[in-house]
Amino acid sequence: MKLYDHPGFPNPRRVRIFLAEKGIQVPTETIDVPAGEHQRPAYLKKNPSGLIPALETDSGEVIAESASICRYLEEVHPQPALMGETALQKASIDMWHRRIENQLFNPLGSYFHHSTDGLGDNRYRNAAWGNHNRDQALKELKSLDLLLAQKPFISGDQFSVADITALCAVDLGVALGLFNVEDFQYLHEWHSRVSTRPSAAA
Repeated sequence: MKLYDHPGFPNPRRVRIFLAEKGIQVPTETIDVPAGEHQRPAYLKKNPSGLIPALETDSGEVIAESASICRYLEEVHPQPALMGETALQKASIDMWHRRIENQLFNPLGSYFHHSTDGLGDNRYRNAAWGNHNRDQALKELKSLDLLLAQKPFISGDQFSVADITALCAVDLGVALGLFNVEDFQYLHEWHSRVSTRPSAAA
């Protein structure tokens, strides 16, 4: 396998953390997104969406989308389980993972691209939309803080892919200067726990 990566970007980091939690070592190739390498024919031939990350399997198939890559890795390396083992666990983790993506991770990405200089491409920038997404993300943080007052991890007692995506989202929001994680008591406690896992440095 090979992971097409870009250090410092939150989506590739999600996959790197997932790999580290699984104890899987995969060669990586950096795609220089700011230089436009992700839109060049060589990469588009492998991944027509031009998105990062992408995972090239041993059979030569290429999987894009972070959640889909993690699903593939879970299937081929089921332990430790990061997406649940029972039907109920799988559904619960999937539910929370989707909520984190839709209500926190993706809105923060939209804020970055629309209300900041982003990657320098202003062809589609809409500051009002970016600010709307910022407000959505901040609202979700308050909900997560209440949730984490009741359980140690996003989906319950088990560290999961939902925590990985939430960690990358929270760190992105902090890097953008939108909030201080210390302002949320239970979110802060959770963040401290998951940030000390060795995989968080991946």
